Amino acid sequence: YFTCRYGYHKDIEQFTSLTKLDIQNTTSASPVSISFEAFPNLTELKLIQSSGISDIDVSQNTLLEKLTVSEAKFASVNLANNANIKEVFLHRVPDLTNLDLVHNTKLTSLTVFGSQVQDLNLSHNVMLETVRVFGINGHPELDGKLQSISLPSTNKLTQLKLSANQLQSIDTANLSSLTDLDLSQNQLNLVTLTNNVKLTHLRLK
Repeated sequence: YFTCRYGYHKDIEQFTSLTKLDIQNTTSASPVSISFEAFPNLTELKLIQSSGISDIDVSQNTLLEKLTVSEAKFASVNLANNANIKEVFLHRVPDLTNLDLVHNTKLTSLTVFGSQVQDLNLSHNVMLETVRVFGINGHPELDGKLQSISLPSTNKLTQLKLSANQLQSIDTANLSSLTDLDLSQNQLNLVTLTNNVKLTHLRLK
């Protein structure tokens, strides 16, 4: 496990056997793109307070299981080659417009807070247990923009938080194990919960 508290440094690329990498406080007047191909054994990557990073390349990190990013300037995150990824946490990513998770069928947990993502296809992610894609209503950068979401048919998903978005419809009929559902601060006129008999927490306002 290796922690860089003052941003990414090329010097760490000599540690090719690293499995966990934590990079903090990457700031730059001109945000940069970073490739992590020097770390083929990486299973966990954290980029905390990453306003100086405009893009990351994890296409060679096929063992990656957990990705955590906060305050980055990404427009998209390419995880097409990361078939083993199980957890994706994207926090305060106001430039993010595209998130393609079709190839990440082992994904169990997804959190996206404060992004520009309008459409999200999770229909292939049948292992999901937790989905949280939300914003802060009325915030200039962190107000959720999600208008459409395709959910998987699964009995594993128990928590679905989609608050402060722009959803006009939602289909939870195939989420038989759902216990916690937050659809508050959306544009929903009708919500059908007939098949969600295990719900214990529900927020709609």
